[in-house]
Amino acid sequence: MGTLLSHPTNKSVVFFAHPSNPTERRRGALYRSDTAGQTWSKPLLIGEGNATQFAYSSLSYVPATPGSAAPSADRIGLSYETWAEGCQEYAPACAIDFVTLPTKW
Repeated sequence: MGTLLSHPTNKSVVFFAHPSNPTERRRGALYRSDTAGQTWSKPLLIGEGNATQFAYSSLSYVPATPGSAAPSADRIGLSYETWAEGCQEYAPACAIDFVTLPTKW
């Protein structure tokens, strides 16, 4: 259920997003590795921490400038399934959210 994204030119840099709550699909977190996955940063929490449902996700680089194909070195995009107003109680994720995040924190 986690998502990996490699840096386009430096393959030692890898990002990983997943729900970090051990029992529920909540508390989305983004991690960065500068060692090809051998060690990981502290998590960058997504949304409102443990209250935010975080199901399937996808990571991508954001263009450096609008209309450009070149990826930004500073920002990545994350889309993920989440809960939204109007979802049935205890229903699976019924909305998709998109955020841009820094590549360093």
